[in-house]
Amino acid sequence: MVALFVFLLTRFGLLAAVVLIFVQDLLRFPITPDTEAWYFKFGLFALVVVAALSARGLYISTGGHRLVRDKWVSERSATV
Repeated sequence: MVALFVFLLTRFGLLAAVVLIFVQDLLRFPITPDTEAWYFKFGLFALVVVAALSARGLYISTGGHRLVRDKWVSERSATV
């Protein structure tokens, strides 16, 4: 674990290392598919936060550009 932290810190910087620690702490919540369990909402919250952070990071890293070009989408839908 320490090796991963040191690698992230040296290769990608402090922000990536802090996000690693934050996500690891969030994923320590009990995650279960059983919706009747009393701790289901805590695990769901952790997963939603991690997904939101991932989506925001993807959006920022692509500079707000679309992931799929409009031309490719229109050509693909015309052939179907």
